Amino acid sequence: MNVGASARRLAALALAAALLAGAGGCGRRFLEPKQSPKAPYIPPPETFILVAGWTQPAWQPTCVLLTHSGILLVAEDSARVRNYSSLGQRGQITPIDIYRFNGLTKPVQVAEGNSHVFVADMGDGSKQHPISVMEYDPSQGLDTPMDPVHVVVDTTWVRIKGVASDLQRNLYVSCDARMYIFQPPNLPALDTETVVYRYRAPNYDTALRDTVAQQGNGVGSLQDAHQIVWSAGVLYVADTGKDAAQALDPNRMNFGFFKVDGTEPGGPGACKRPQGVAADGVNDFYVVDTGNRRVLRYNLDGTFDQVVNQFGPDGMLAPTSATAGLVQSSLYLYVADPAAQRINVYRFQQ
Repeated sequence: MNVGASARRLAALALAAALLAGAGGCGRRFLEPKQSPKAPYIPPPETFILVAGWTQPAWQPTCVLLTHSGILLVAEDSARVRNYSSLGQRGQITPIDIYRFNGLTKPVQVAEGNSHVFVADMGDGSKQHPISVMEYDPSQGLDTPMDPVHVVVDTTWVRIKGVASDLQRNLYVSCDARMYIFQPPNLPALDTETVVYRYRAPNYDTALRDTVAQQGNGVGSLQDAHQIVWSAGVLYVADTGKDAAQALDPNRMNFGFFKVDGTEPGGPGACKRPQGVAADGVNDFYVVDTGNRRVLRYNLDGTFDQVVNQFGPDGMLAPTSATAGLVQSSLYLYVADPAAQRINVYRFQQ
């Protein structure tokens, strides 16, 4: 027999056997599993995975808030506050508009306290529309425009960078504020510093405000504070100027429980100008590490837990705000990224 022909016959038999083996008993071919090109890894348990991304042309979602009723409030383009279904993992992006907020000119931050919604509005520089925080009561009615039940104005505010509220509806504002700085032997001089104020419900009298934190270098003091959130008696603040976030006691001035900056044991490395914080109301809080395009998750005692998944083509450009909470018994994290005209939605993999 010709040696070449014999070799070709053996090769053909081997190929036929391989095809039969691949076809299986039902005549269908079993394909080996393939990794997704968008996420070339298997997400481990107890981690967040990206499940959806909302985006619109020329959209700048500056602040996001997941309410206790499951509505996602978004301060958009510093021009309005819209509301969306929190089931964003299904790709829903059309506002549902069951809440309509009257009186807004340039909203930049949103908070919730005991079912009331607080919106920080930068106004337009006129006496008719000053810098203010407006309190709304959604129980007044759905699908109808809501007028604010309170309008809080403090003439020391230069720029509001964060708002929060507690179970008593006390209002917390992180801002750049005008104040007289005493530096003996010089005369007092008017200057602007970062500060966190508390205004007590129900009247929010600015003459009776408390100072939670002032500008300074130690734990409990701040440098260029941004987003704040109240959770279980603790006020979490993005301490942007210190490349960190802090957990503050809202009842004692300049008293911080701890600060975190990404360099903790097991941490991913130093934060870079974080602008946002969030708390899920379950076990953890989050730091929006803007300069490093990521979100860090911490336990309530300040120990580092994980970096929330930021990989793939839908990663973050410059995230500024986050909100977290339970939606239909699953834990979700929403991250506003105005530079990418996007909100990323992450689900906790249990």
